[in-house]
Amino acid sequence: MGKYTQLKGKLPAFEQPPAWQQKVEASKASYIGLDVAGLARELKLFKLQKDNAEQNISEFNIEIEAVSQILLSELSAQQLQSFKLETGETISIRDEPYVSIEDKAACRKWQVREKLTPLMSAPWQTINALIKERLIEGRPIPKWAKVFLKSTVRLTGARELEKEVVDKH
Repeated sequence: MGKYTQLKGKLPAFEQPPAWQQKVEASKASYIGLDVAGLARELKLFKLQKDNAEQNISEFNIEIEAVSQILLSELSAQQLQSFKLETGETISIRDEPYVSIEDKAACRKWQVREKLTPLMSAPWQTINALIKERLIEGRPIPKWAKVFLKSTVRLTGARELEKEVVDKH
């Protein structure tokens, strides 16, 4: 028995969003007739496959970052902000401030001065948006924050990748 088991029947049961649950219901048909051990094996296999897929995603993210950094250097060296591919997609440079909170206590005091107290502690996304707004307005950056300009490469207008392109990699 878990520490929250006693809450069963006292709190409403969580329900998945209907569109998601509909897909789950369709998938359940594949497992009708399996006993507990069979279902447990299926769960184990899917969790292992998911772990492998997440590892692959991590590796893809490294490769994407490597190619993006080289592409960013090349576009900058050629003084290009964007480049249109023959297939219609556009590669462009996006520059955006990125805030790092250096002093959490000072940040909290700033939040109180800025009347953000209903948030208790503003999420990083909110702090980042507020600092970006200050940058645009030319206002000073609080001493507790360190701001970087993060340049990234964006691909827009991407069509479905053709199978042959994916197969090359």
